[in-house]
This record gives sequence, structure tokens and C-alpha cells, in this order.
Amino acid sequence: MELLIVIGILSILFAITIRAINPLKQLTDARNAKRHASVVTLESAVKQYIVDGHSFTNIPTSKAAAKDICQHEVPAATCTGPLVDGYDLSDLVPTYIVGIPVDDDEVTETFSGYRIYQEGSLIRVCAPRMDGECGS
Repeated sequence: MELLIVIGILSILFAITIRAINPLKQLTDARNAKRHASVVTLESAVKQYIVDGHSFTNIPTSKAAAKDICQHEVPAATCTGPLVDGYDLSDLVPTYIVGIPVDDDEVTETFSGYRIYQEGSLIRVCAPRMDGECGS
């Protein structure tokens, strides 16, 4: 009888601990922190590229129309063309950024899981998993 009471109390304490820790929320928060860091990294590389006298063309002018950013290992012809509409940032690699970050939950074999758009005079990057308004 006493053993059952101890097991019952331990079960209740275990359930309370798991609920308080909430591992799923912790994992989601960690992934979103990584996505935010990747967005900041990409935006910084783009800004530095522009400061050095380069420019970008054909960037959508709204967040809703944001284009997928291609993975840098993918040939530009595979990523941009009549059947796919991605944006190639491979010119940033390796001078401005070591590699294009990849969102493991959103990635395809062609795209990185991040999207690019222009907001006024600023070029922005967004992550669809963090921002529901990021592209279609």
C-alpha cells in the first residue's frame, strides 16, 4: 500500500515537472531562435554586399510576395527560371557569409527555407515557420 502511494506521488510530481518544462515549447523556441539568427545573418550579409557597391534586382516589394532563397550548392539555373522562382544569393558566399543558412523544417532540395523581399529601400529576409505573412 505504501509503495502505491509513493508511486502515485512520484507520478504526480513527474507530470507536473514535464508540464512545467514543456519540452515541445522549448524545442520550438530553440528552432525559432536559430531562424531569427539566420535571418539577421542573411540581412547583414546583404547589407554589406550593397555597401560594397553591388546591387540586387527583381526582389519582390512586399512580404506577401517574398521569393524563396536558393541553397548556395544548387546551380542558379535550377533555382531561377521559368518553372521555379527562387532568388540566388550565392554571390554572398564565401565573402559575406560562409553559406546560406538552411531551415531544416522548411527546406526543399532547391530552397533554403528563407525568403527575401524589399521593404522601402531595405532588403529583408523572413522565415515562413516564424512569420505566417512571409510569402505565399
